[in-house]
Amino acid sequence: MATTDTRNAPDTRFDTCPQVSRPRLGRAACRMRADLSAGPETSATLGMSIPMIRSLVTAILGCVLNFGMSPSLHAQTRPSDASLLKEQEQAADRLTQHTYPLRYKFRPGEVLRYEVVHQVQVKTTIDEQTQVNRSRSKSIKCWRITGADAQSVSFEHLIESVDMWSESQGKDPVQYNSQTDSKVPVEYEGVADVLGKPLVHVQMDLAGRVLKREDQAVKVDLGAGDITVPLPPQPVAIGSEWSAPSSVRVRLSDGQFKTMQTRQLYRLQKVASGIATISVQTQVLTPVPDARVESQIVQKLTNGELKFDIDAGRVVGRQLDWDESVVGFSGAASNMVYLARLTENLVINPKVAGNPSKPNPIRP
Repeated sequence: MATTDTRNAPDTRFDTCPQVSRPRLGRAACRMRADLSAGPETSATLGMSIPMIRSLVTAILGCVLNFGMSPSLHAQTRPSDASLLKEQEQAADRLTQHTYPLRYKFRPGEVLRYEVVHQVQVKTTIDEQTQVNRSRSKSIKCWRITGADAQSVSFEHLIESVDMWSESQGKDPVQYNSQTDSKVPVEYEGVADVLGKPLVHVQMDLAGRVLKREDQAVKVDLGAGDITVPLPPQPVAIGSEWSAPSSVRVRLSDGQFKTMQTRQLYRLQKVASGIATISVQTQVLTPVPDARVESQIVQKLTNGELKFDIDAGRVVGRQLDWDESVVGFSGAASNMVYLARLTENLVINPKVAGNPSKPNPIRP
């Protein structure tokens, strides 16, 4: 009887998830994604839109202000219609505009673990020759809280285990599970060398702003992005935005290196059951000179959302998606398509990372 190799079973979960796409880099750099500030505002408490609630409150206030007044007295004391409308709108704003304080909360000795899954497919075509590279990694990252007070938090960041798989067209797949494999492939030796060791010691304020950073080992990029997520300095309402500066170093056509200025734009989308949903998107501020530079930047862009537990004071999950296409990065007849997804979820008792299944090609 034939048996099925579950080790290489298709990862259909990734395929069925919707893709998130954005305009090309050049347009995003010019427009700065002004439409992010638009969108419906909703009341997490009542399930009604804030404009609807404001209209209801305004109507009630109008009845209260006019109730019990004789026509003659009303005519003598009533302010102008414009003034009355303004007062009603201001009162409605005060009643409906609730704000949420977003702050990190940790205790000394606390240990947080996150399961991080990163899946990537890169398809390149040059002079009608196409190559597809795919990879998938699952890792357990850990924060060890070494100190915490009313102003700041200190922690060590490390990777406890990894399970990695990659495949390049025309080559055999390469796989490494740190929990089960004694032999480390050459491609993953750098990762294996730092497992279980503190990668960096960080001190940050309660809004996630890094005050001090000491790198303890060579930086290993597993696609998880920045170590900390910055939070707004003041309590914010639904629809509020804040940003954090960032940068990307690229190599120009003449061989010189250039730092491209970017920023991470965050927006509080909603709050439900104490969990804040925050969207995040990278905006490129420096004009992109050509497609070759653009092809280097696409992997550093982010577009997705994260979940923040307001009472517990920590990120409990996030998902980032990439869906980028660059034409002409290596000649007129060249094209690159970059598709990826990263998920990260807080776990209480993480299990040993299982074998990563060989993923199906990501749908364009």
